[in-house]
Amino acid sequence: MTPDELAHSIPPGLILLVGAGFVPLLRGRARGAWLLALPVLGLLHLMSLDAGGHIQTSILGLQLLIVRVDKLALV
Repeated sequence: MTPDELAHSIPPGLILLVGAGFVPLLRGRARGAWLLALPVLGLLHLMSLDAGGHIQTSILGLQLLIVRVDKLALV
């Protein structure tokens, strides 16, 4: 798996969840900058996904569609 494929297999919301774990470790301006950067990074990642793409996984024999990217969803 190439780094580009790996980056496109990560849901944008996961960036927010993982990044939120670092918030208690930061103070002052660094915390404010981090809280502003997280949604911007999530949005940039979402915009980098190709239209028509999707991320899905299988759990207990069920196919779960985690992320579906189309023009309407990007609005």
